Amino acid sequence: MKEMDPGAAASLNGLYRRYSGWLGRRLRGRVGADEAADVVQETYLRLAPYLLEDIRHPKALLLRVALNLVRDERRRMALRDRAMQGAIPMWVTAADAPVDRLHLKQVRRAVELASGQAFFDVEGDPARPFVVRAGATDVTALGTRFDVRRAGGGAQVTLVEGKVDVVDRGQATPRWSLAPGQQIVTASPRPAVRSVDAASETSWTVGRLIFAGDTVEAAVAEVNRYTASKVVLDAPAIADIAVSGAFNTGDVEGFVSALTELYPVVANRTASGQIVIRDAPAKNASVR
Repeated sequence: MKEMDPGAAASLNGLYRRYSGWLGRRLRGRVGADEAADVVQETYLRLAPYLLEDIRHPKALLLRVALNLVRDERRRMALRDRAMQGAIPMWVTAADAPVDRLHLKQVRRAVELASGQAFFDVEGDPARPFVVRAGATDVTALGTRFDVRRAGGGAQVTLVEGKVDVVDRGQATPRWSLAPGQQIVTASPRPAVRSVDAASETSWTVGRLIFAGDTVEAAVAEVNRYTASKVVLDAPAIADIAVSGAFNTGDVEGFVSALTELYPVVANRTASGQIVIRDAPAKNASVR
């Protein structure tokens, strides 16, 4: 197991000391004292792999992660009950679109991801492999944790734990096997397996967006997936600049303020609620 960076450990411990009591009190009315204590511990364990510096709204982040854990545990328990009747044992967390279809058969478990992104935590059953279909791409797992995001006619697949086989019916060389920490984008002109930071790639499941060398244009597109107030990038001078940082999902103002502080751009809000970022000769750190 990789040892946590001392600075990150100190940040996590500080967060725990300051807010664990508050979080426990917020949860007791929903799940009872015993389960609340377990959820508080699990919340901090889930946050351990992620960047915790400069969290703008720690209480909102902690409560979001905790409530997601409560919801997912109840969903997992329901799925266990269904599994006793031959249903599908797995945990699915959807980012911006639900799983479209669910097929339950004695020899195969399968879902179809019509759009968006989902994280799967699948219980092993060698007799019944689990298949996610995303466009022309099929992802097959026996028991594993992985993320699938629709991309063009295929998918971006990131493996966190276990092993998956990826098949794309539209490619000349259509099959790849992934190990933990690897990713494949089947919609690429020449798909190739690459190593990634799995924690960063799946940070959306704990309400965080982590950018590490992404272009400003790509970061804007990712931020827009989690908000109704869309950001419009009309600043060609910074579109291809690589950026790094961490933001809460939905924290559009924080993201835009960071751009206006770092680069010569201004941000203006339109009557429809969009935030337009344009090139400017002077910095402006506010969203008007």
